[in-house]
Amino acid sequence: MTNTVINLDVFEPSHRLGLLFSMYEGLLAGESFIITMKEGLDEIKNQLASVQVENLRFKSIQSLGNSLQIEIRKISEGDIEYYGSSGR
Repeated sequence: MTNTVINLDVFEPSHRLGLLFSMYEGLLAGESFIITMKEGLDEIKNQLASVQVENLRFKSIQSLGNSLQIEIRKISEGDIEYYGSSGR
């Protein structure tokens, strides 16, 4: 299965979080997408960690050249126990 990959470097910083949540809302349970940036992913991770969305999970994945990547996943209600309420 191929994931959608979004390079956040090409978006204005003020639009990035809104874009991520728009993409997230379009996911079905179990689906995910990947974001990539050269720098600033720590800020994005902090923003994602601060929201109270119960079925949103994210994890850092491999670097791609000089860019870092995060996978954002929408889990099903049944997976919440498996991942835990803070399984980010």
